[in-house]
Amino acid sequence: MNIIQNRNTISIQAIGYQAELPGVEYVEHDYIIRAEDAVYNALTGEAAVVGEKDRAEMIRRWFLAPEGMNLAGLAHLTRQAAHGMKMSRWINRYVIFTTTGCNGNCEYCFQKDIEQLTMGPDTAADVASWILRHANPGLMINLRWFGGEPLVNKSVISLICDTMQRNRRRYQSSMSSNGELFESVTEAETELWQLKSVQFTLDDCGEEYDRIKGLPAGAYDRLKATIERFPHINFVLRVHYDPAKGTEPCYQIIDDFKGYPNVVMYAAMLYDGTKTEDDYRTLLEIEDAMIAAGRFNLKLPTMTPDVNCMADNPSQACITPVGDLTPCEHFVTGESYGSIYSDERDQAVLDEWAAKCKDEDKCEECPLYPSCEKLCRCESAGNCSEGYQYYQLEKIKRALREVV
Repeated sequence: MNIIQNRNTISIQAIGYQAELPGVEYVEHDYIIRAEDAVYNALTGEAAVVGEKDRAEMIRRWFLAPEGMNLAGLAHLTRQAAHGMKMSRWINRYVIFTTTGCNGNCEYCFQKDIEQLTMGPDTAADVASWILRHANPGLMINLRWFGGEPLVNKSVISLICDTMQRNRRRYQSSMSSNGELFESVTEAETELWQLKSVQFTLDDCGEEYDRIKGLPAGAYDRLKATIERFPHINFVLRVHYDPAKGTEPCYQIIDDFKGYPNVVMYAAMLYDGTKTEDDYRTLLEIEDAMIAAGRFNLKLPTMTPDVNCMADNPSQACITPVGDLTPCEHFVTGESYGSIYSDERDQAVLDEWAAKCKDEDKCEECPLYPSCEKLCRCESAGNCSEGYQYYQLEKIKRALREVV
């Protein structure tokens, strides 16, 4: 039995290894996803290439279960175990809004009509001190710069990172950006920031990209130049598919960026509540083209403490430009549950955002059930359409096929 993925020990700690009982028929259960000889076990988060001689080990690792056994109870235990791993007094992931302002003007931006706030140097110093007090001294501190456009106020990025460095703390950072202001970013700054990953969202290409983003002419070409200038940074391109435009812009983007070794891509649509099963099939086709271009990161899901929405994850914190704490990066104002300047927390806000949707009758039979936690307040985490389920299952099967 060739184990492909065995990074998850949470579930095994919760349910233990299975002992084979005499006279019992063991079969693949509802939480097994198979692509030829490669199998993903959603109950445990493990994946393996299996053969007929591996039966005993498949039983031991819960790839096979007694025929007719309802595993929903075990699935609930594994979900509770993963959730329990989040319950730490330490915070090691920080989403930091340097500003809610932006140099662009995206047509669909969810931040468009909110109050324009910019973090000052004093607040940045206070944020850095708060992080030092709340991060586990022995673990990597993960910083994510967000906005607006975080580079509109890049000086506070340097201030916070300089504090981490002077205090000899291990840290790394990532960023969501439109890329336009990278022209003013230096190698020394990316080194100070320990900037490992940057995400750009591409809605189209060429002049149409410039127009949608509300950026000066040539922004699309400058984005390419930025990726070339920083080969040590991993750039993630979120390629938006718009049914009204068709797939041609997406394929053009793939062609334009396929030659960059530091680029990976994925396909997405805006959360507007209108996705159909055909839309999800189209996303898979676009991602197939990304795979063919060598620019898609095929991976299997794992049941780890950070897989679900940040709203139910106490090991993450989202910090606004004025030092407020908010449960989600998409709600920078109006949903604060506390501040870096006080130890008091509004538990009612936290409980509301962490509230799980009630399981439907069909849920327990879904192959994705063991790692699925739908949050009522979250559009993304609450998505449960047949198209979405098909999309997620096909992504797992596609990743499995790559390793067979």
